[in-house]
Amino acid sequence: MKIRKGFVSNSSSSSFVVVGIELNIPDEEKDNIREKFYIDDYLFLSGEDDGMKNDKIILGKIIADISSEDGGGMESIEISAIDLEKMGKEVIKKAGKYVAKGKKAKIYCGTRAT
Repeated sequence: MKIRKGFVSNSSSSSFVVVGIELNIPDEEKDNIREKFYIDDYLFLSGEDDGMKNDKIILGKIIADISSEDGGGMESIEISAIDLEKMGKEVIKKAGKYVAKGKKAKIYCGTRAT
């Protein structure tokens, strides 16, 4: 599978593609949860500033993350369906008890404020 990732953005944003899982974070943990998931090659996305709507909270393994400061473009890459499935399982394992009930790993893309 060949994935082309090119985005239009302004100077204060970055665009992303992740294999992610929706999280269910208890209210009492929401203030400190971002630090828990500060992991290399992962993004913790919550709220409209992170490109998430409807109050979704996503933990995602980065496929692509490009800042508009880097020129806003990116070469295409190839990832097999098998590798995407492996990445999804890895994300679910990292999220642990916070995986939202009944949710499966998905590909998310968007633009977030930086």
